Amino acid sequence: MHRCFNYLILPTILLAVLVVMPATHATANVNLYVGDGLGTPGGTVDVQLTVDDPSKIAGAALTITCDAALTLSEVNSDFFETFAIQWTKVTPTPDPMPPNSVEVGGENYEQPLIHNGNMIAAARFNDGQTESTLFTFTFTIASDAPYGKYQVGIEKTNLNNTDAGYAAGGEDIEMLYGSDLSQSDLTQAFPVIIVDGISAEAGTAGGVMVSSDDTCEQEGVNADSDCDGILDSVENTTSPTDVFNPDSDGDGYLDGEEDTNGNGVIDPGESDPMDENDVPSQQEKTIIIDMGDGFLIPLKAGN
Repeated sequence: MHRCFNYLILPTILLAVLVVMPATHATANVNLYVGDGLGTPGGTVDVQLTVDDPSKIAGAALTITCDAALTLSEVNSDFFETFAIQWTKVTPTPDPMPPNSVEVGGENYEQPLIHNGNMIAAARFNDGQTESTLFTFTFTIASDAPYGKYQVGIEKTNLNNTDAGYAAGGEDIEMLYGSDLSQSDLTQAFPVIIVDGISAEAGTAGGVMVSSDDTCEQEGVNADSDCDGILDSVENTTSPTDVFNPDSDGDGYLDGEEDTNGNGVIDPGESDPMDENDVPSQQEKTIIIDMGDGFLIPLKAGN
């Protein structure tokens, strides 16, 4: 005899279970990775959260941490699909078909994904996914954000919902959950997935790089990941500057504005991109003085 499941109430359970999750037994271990994004002051930038083994994941609840210059404006996920898509993957096909949207807390959701401030919760009907990207976070960059690298992190969500059994002072809930709907006990039906580590994705900044331009080549021999005017090949070898930070010393000048020829060496007339107290001298401009009769004298003057 197989266990029957009421698909009509599943949309509500998928959303509600993540905010009333009881203590559960653990299963599986994974690592999470924060990618990077390149943007300009006043613009937007995407950062992806990926996992090394997505196969056991059916639910997520986490909080985003970031610098005040970044505002989390949107969260998208192909991993946690819309209700309509998820129903098409249920075997056997539910009859009648469950609703394609659900109202929770006065809000209508067509996807089991909640984004409240920097807190995020999402769910799937089942596990078995192969897609490694869990979420794409879209940040809005402050218009006055200085050039530089801004870390983006994730941490456990702290809940103080006493009606759900949490302490008034708040309790941390786990980030990832599995799914086994053959179990009637929620502690067995939604087991915890242990997160062994959270780190920057290999070869990335693990956050947001804010530069004067966001159209630089990101791959190949001319790659300039942080758009600072110095190629990655130089920053990874000759130059002491950070390949993922367009303003390595935080003095308000791009690394390439200080190492103007981009060779990774402090040449005469250049400032040190690793010394915040050594900034570019005022740029010189040429003034042409007309002495008459076609006799012109070029003079150099600071701005």
